Amino acid sequence: MAQTLIPTLIFTFSIFTHTIPHLWTNKNDLNIHSLANESGPFIPTLQGIESTPKNFNKSIDSSRKSQKSANTVSNAKLERLSEALFSKDVHNAWGYIKINLQNQTTRNSPVDRAPEPLLTVNPEAFKIPTINCILQMYDNYHLDTRKTEETTPVHKEEQDRLLDAFLGTNVMATAMKFLSDNNYLPRNESNYRATLITLWFSPYRRGEGKTSSSGFEHVFLNELRKGRHVLGLHNWIYFNAVESKRQANYLGYLRKIDLGDKAAVLAFHFTFNSHDKPITSMFVGTSPELEMALYTVCFYVRRGKKCKLSLGGSKFRIITHELTYKGKNLPVIGSAFPLM
Repeated sequence: MAQTLIPTLIFTFSIFTHTIPHLWTNKNDLNIHSLANESGPFIPTLQGIESTPKNFNKSIDSSRKSQKSANTVSNAKLERLSEALFSKDVHNAWGYIKINLQNQTTRNSPVDRAPEPLLTVNPEAFKIPTINCILQMYDNYHLDTRKTEETTPVHKEEQDRLLDAFLGTNVMATAMKFLSDNNYLPRNESNYRATLITLWFSPYRRGEGKTSSSGFEHVFLNELRKGRHVLGLHNWIYFNAVESKRQANYLGYLRKIDLGDKAAVLAFHFTFNSHDKPITSMFVGTSPELEMALYTVCFYVRRGKKCKLSLGGSKFRIITHELTYKGKNLPVIGSAFPLM
């Protein structure tokens, strides 16, 4: 990568005090998903950071040590955990959803092979507590990565409400206990909360020098790089919201995996505000806390690698990507999605 003269900047970051980092990406970097199978998204390399505080470096070292000591978690153990989480997913919304697959397509086809919407969702689904919380978050974000995000007190309240709702479920409690039992996290409720804030809500820069992105926005909403390149969007609740507003146009599916009788994984081709995204993948019917729990576990246990799971007797894989800074891994999610 060509060297670019970038002004140095200082950021402060502490997982314990919830101070959030501002992560710098080279303006020449292209943050796009692989058009081949979406398994190789660009992960920003942080440049021009003058210094980092001791707490931040300590958290990285601690994370590395826990990974090294706890990498004995087997695929079978992950499959058992994911099935256990699936059985506890009381906020599952599958019964309220109809999927209209229509015709199969390819990532390269310009033809709309699905003239009708992909999802039809009964409004009763939006009364599910954690789904209702996530719906309240949508107007907190600028999708354009050229615009700086500003967290208002109202936004912070909505984020706190979402975390309270997620951490109050058996799904998230079981996932965090699993990470503690396997020496990835201290067994501490406040630490669980701080971990989720760090992983999912730390704002960082995805180009253009703007603090405009986070793991949550990328995965549970979507983003537009330079106003036209569609990034992220791996959540059915958000896709339904933008499809209902005719912002998203479903063009056809590539693959579908049924997860027992109460969820599915789907890969498909769509456009957002007429901008093409050749392939994306997402769960359909699962609760948002189940998705965040699975991604969080895989981030710790199989980050950057294929994480083999099982839901409803169907085996599949997801992948999570972190940010890196001069070869150092930072505990922040860059992307996470099912592999299809």
